[in-house]
Amino acid sequence: MNNRAKSILVLTLICLIVTALLAFVNLVTAPVIEESNAQKVQNSLRSALPAADGFVALDLTGDMPTTVTGVYQAENGSGYAVTLKTKSQYSSDKMGLTVGIGADGKIAGIVLTSYYESKDFGKESYPKTYLDADADTYASVSLVSGVTYSSTAFRNAVGDAFTAYQIIKEAAQ
Repeated sequence: MNNRAKSILVLTLICLIVTALLAFVNLVTAPVIEESNAQKVQNSLRSALPAADGFVALDLTGDMPTTVTGVYQAENGSGYAVTLKTKSQYSSDKMGLTVGIGADGKIAGIVLTSYYESKDFGKESYPKTYLDADADTYASVSLVSGVTYSSTAFRNAVGDAFTAYQIIKEAAQ
């Protein structure tokens, strides 16, 4: 066997061993990552709708806005939680949020689950300005000067949460 053939064989074996090791690492870590992500979703649902005692994922029916990634009904009938991903102007990553809408049709809580912009629009304080707003009043919440694209994307996502809420309520009737 010449040197070239030996080199190809050794390189192929190294690639096979590395591939097998990566597959094993993925096999071990994938369930842990999946569980961690599921726990993050549950935490955001509980924070957005604290009156709920548990959640049932609903099928995304009808003309759901494309930003809606999930709709969850509180098991005790205290309302719904809507998870959304929306694009803001200056980031390639999407902004994620969970909006809790109580049985009275008002926002019970909003959790910003991901936000990657360099300018902060008040990740903790801005979502609170929407508390107790309903489908008719959320649009009157002021945008944040200096980050109008992000706060506009946030407001539009809240509107999409109300759209999802209406679609689910109508489907239940």
